[in-house]
Amino acid sequence: MVVIGLGIDGIGYQQQGERGTQLGGGDVSLLSRARPFVVGTRSAYEEIRLAVPRETIEARIGPVEAFAGGCVGAPSASAEFRAFMRKLAASVAWMTQSEAQVAIDSALHLLGCLARDTAERSDTEVSHAMAVSLARAHIVRRIHDPNLDPHEIHVALGISRAQLYRAFSQTGGIAAAIRDTRLDLAYRRLTSPRDDKRKIATIAYACGFTDIPTFNRAFRRRFDLSPRDVRTGHA
Repeated sequence: MVVIGLGIDGIGYQQQGERGTQLGGGDVSLLSRARPFVVGTRSAYEEIRLAVPRETIEARIGPVEAFAGGCVGAPSASAEFRAFMRKLAASVAWMTQSEAQVAIDSALHLLGCLARDTAERSDTEVSHAMAVSLARAHIVRRIHDPNLDPHEIHVALGISRAQLYRAFSQTGGIAAAIRDTRLDLAYRRLTSPRDDKRKIATIAYACGFTDIPTFNRAFRRRFDLSPRDVRTGHA
C-alpha cells in the first residue's frame, strides 16, 4: 500500500530512502509501506491520509520511488486536490463501496495532475528543493544533539558541502537554519504546559544549546523577548 497525505495544519516531516521533506498545510506527500520510513512532527501536525494499492498509484502517477518520501506538486497548485480530499474525508463513511471507488479514482486523477506538475520542473529546481527538504528533516531529527552542524548534515545526506550551502543561501544559511530550529523548539517548550516546571536552562540544553548566555542573546534577537518573558507571558 501507498499512503497519500494531505497536510492540514502544523509542521511535520518525513523521509524515505534518500528523499525527505518538511510538511505543512497544503502539502501533498507519498509514503510506501513496503520500505522503512521516518515521520515526525515539529508542532501539532494534522493531515488527511488515504491508503491505496501500489499498482493503482503507479498506474496513475508512475513509479512510487520517484515520489515516496517527498511532496507531489506545490501547495499553490494543489487547491483542487485539497478541497476534494477534505470533502472525501468528511463523507466517505457514508458512501457505498462503488461510490467510494469513484471518489478515490477522482482523487487519483487530481493527484496525477500534481505528479505531472512535479515531473515538469527543471532538474536544478528539484535538486535544490530536495537538498533543502532533506536537510530540514535531518535537522528536526537531530536537533537535540549539540554536535549537529553543517558538516554532519552534508556527510549524513551524501550531498556536497557546496550544494548544501547554496540550497540555504537565500534564507540565511544552513547554520542559521539549525539555530532557528533550536530556538523555535525552545519557544514551543517554554510556552507548553507540559514544561512549565522545567528550568529555562534545562530546556535550552534539551534543544541543543550548550551556552546559556548565547542562547539568551539569540532568543531575544529572534523573538524580541527574553526566554523568561516568554515563560511568564510578558509581551
